Amino acid sequence: MVAEDADEDDELTFTAQVLPGWLTFDDETATISGTPTNDDVGSHNVVLTVEDGTVSLNQAFLITVENVNDAPVLHELDADTTDEDTPLTITLYASDVDDTELVFSAESDDENVTISVAGDILTLTPIENWNGTASILVIVNDEFLADTGSFELTINPVPDAPILTIGNQVMAEDDTLVIELTAFDPEGDAFEFTSAISADPYHVPITFDGNTTLTFTPVADWNGDVDFSVTVSETVSDEQLTTTEVFVLTVTPINDPPILIEISDQEMEEDIQASIPLFAEDIDGTPLTFFGSANSDLLTVLVLDEQLIIIPDENYFNYEINPDWEPGSDDEDSLLVYIPDTVNVSVSDGTIIDSKSFAVRITPVGDPPVPQSFSVDLEEDTDAYIILSATDIDNYDDDMTFYIVDYPAHGVLEQQARAIDVYNYTPDNNYSGSDQFTYRVSDGELYSEGLATVLLNIIPVNDPPIAVEDYYEANEDEDPVIISIENGVLINDIDVESDILTVVPIDTVSNGGTISFNNDGSFTYDPDTGYIGTDIFSYKVSDGDLSNITSVTIVVNAINNPPVAEDISVTLQEDSEITLTLVGYDEDTPNENLTFEIVDPTSLGTLTLEDRAL
Repeated sequence: MVAEDADEDDELTFTAQVLPGWLTFDDETATISGTPTNDDVGSHNVVLTVEDGTVSLNQAFLITVENVNDAPVLHELDADTTDEDTPLTITLYASDVDDTELVFSAESDDENVTISVAGDILTLTPIENWNGTASILVIVNDEFLADTGSFELTINPVPDAPILTIGNQVMAEDDTLVIELTAFDPEGDAFEFTSAISADPYHVPITFDGNTTLTFTPVADWNGDVDFSVTVSETVSDEQLTTTEVFVLTVTPINDPPILIEISDQEMEEDIQASIPLFAEDIDGTPLTFFGSANSDLLTVLVLDEQLIIIPDENYFNYEINPDWEPGSDDEDSLLVYIPDTVNVSVSDGTIIDSKSFAVRITPVGDPPVPQSFSVDLEEDTDAYIILSATDIDNYDDDMTFYIVDYPAHGVLEQQARAIDVYNYTPDNNYSGSDQFTYRVSDGELYSEGLATVLLNIIPVNDPPIAVEDYYEANEDEDPVIISIENGVLINDIDVESDILTVVPIDTVSNGGTISFNNDGSFTYDPDTGYIGTDIFSYKVSDGDLSNITSVTIVVNAINNPPVAEDISVTLQEDSEITLTLVGYDEDTPNENLTFEIVDPTSLGTLTLEDRAL
């Protein structure tokens, strides 16, 4: 404490009026000193007094003690012991005036002791079969400050049972495993194997020779895991120590082949498909796939939903005709010789295949004959000989009868004598185009199930036109006769193909006149003057390819022409007379039938007419 006094000669005296308990006052040195504890944290009043013998003066102030972190304090640890192979648990204790949360940790100077700390619980675990001493360091920490302590841990030795060193075993299905049992004793004491037991002796029986050999023989096709236990024993100081340990034997699966169930030889009828159920076994339960084949291309083999489907070709049976058989033989059984086909069936599990074969006998059945449809080409107005045909797989001597069902519509079909399968077809006159007829056939027992159709293709041919004679009339000495196309010579001519017809003249001049033909059938006829009678001309009627010749007849009718009187000149003497014969002619009348008369008589004489005499 320091004080001043104006009176330099005064002696000052210091005293402490108020002090906290952790402070002390030295009046000789006028000092205050002390160390506060954790409990003294806070503010404290201090009152000091100074006096010079006459006057005193007080001074008050606060001393504040601020808190600081105190290190935790670990409680004393005593040496400890535990037996070999036995963990030791110790509860740790520590204090901290600050009430801070504390964390314990520990370390061992020997790696044979493992340490774990959970909260305030320290666990010390010696490794298996180890004994001895280790120094254990324990630390307590409040995050900032720590305290440590140590103690000695003693691991007491104890007798150990022998330790089995067999381990888990693996073997393959359907195999045998032989192992030698192994173990060791930490102290090197003698031991012996006393038992070996299977947890599933039905599937995995064990054979133990009583020494060190153990044999596993799983039942056939079994796989999986099974436990087995082995016991080993020793005697130490009249104490029997035994170890029994359970191991796992794993029997790994192998792929077992599937087994296809036998299929007996089969007999089936022609044109009938067979369905055979398929069966197979696989101890592994693997999904199986079936497939099949045949040695004949005439058999189709399918597998559908584990059914074997055998489909023979139409009309196929696996018999052959005996070459020594004679038609008409009473021994029908000798006609066919059985030659079986072979069907192979396989089953697969994806890796291994099992296959089996069986014979298939396909017996024939009566098949109806099958008539054959076909077409025939023939020319218009010509006949065609048609041979009907049919197939019958069962009819070896071709003894079949044909029956017409629908006859042709544009012609006549006639069966030829003594030829039951030969017919003659005659199309209608000048018909061309399509025609047809149907028929069925019988082999004496069965009729064909359907009809066959014979298509007839009648090819048109060019028919020559039909030229018809023509007749016309004309009158004598008239103008030429002109005949138009509407009345021409082609008006009555015919062409079955309706081709356009034309006229080709042949004779255009005759003894009675001249004719001039036009291509379209019109013509002009000019009869000779005075000609009366029949005039005939020839001409061709042509369709451009073929032609026919005919004639046109023209009758020239007579008409009554006036007679013609000829002039006559005569000389006679005066006073004499003369007899004259009058001359005249008529084309239409004979001369003897002509009559004469005087039209203009003479003026200087007398005329007397008698008959033709004048």
